[in-house]
Amino acid sequence: RLKDQNPFGYLTRLVQACATESLGDFTLLLETRADWMLKNRIRFEQAIEAARLGGIRLAPYLVGIENFSQPELDRFNKGATAAGNVEFVEQAWRWAELRRDTFDLGHASFGFILFTPWTTIDDLRLNLAAVERTRFDRLRGSLLLSRVRLYPDGDFQAMPSVPKFTAGY
Repeated sequence: RLKDQNPFGYLTRLVQACATESLGDFTLLLETRADWMLKNRIRFEQAIEAARLGGIRLAPYLVGIENFSQPELDRFNKGATAAGNVEFVEQAWRWAELRRDTFDLGHASFGFILFTPWTTIDDLRLNLAAVERTRFDRLRGSLLLSRVRLYPDGDFQAMPSVPKFTAGY
């Protein structure tokens, strides 16, 4: 698992080095942001091609989609867009279909938060439409279950109307 959330500047070189050293037949799990992956699409596609030569698979692992409703994303202060999240999931499916030997969605663990105390019916409608459009439900065991990791200095805790759940930790 690659812990660097923005490895795209060196990912192709890393994969090429692994191929040159015959270190193939493994899957490199990528923890990253959907918007960074899209922004670096050309670099990532070069890494996918290099992976083919070395018998390596690249897999998005911990990628926070969080939501397909822009008002919810704004409340989460994610700095991401709902349209970008839809584009990422659709692109991931394209990569999986075109590059089956080197791009693996089998390890995908996309963060998704469907309900909060501030979720509206409109948010749910937007999410349902995007889930159906992108087949996002096929990438998760359940849309209704989420794990929330609360960090004392995280964005969620910075929201003024949110109780300090991690106080004292």
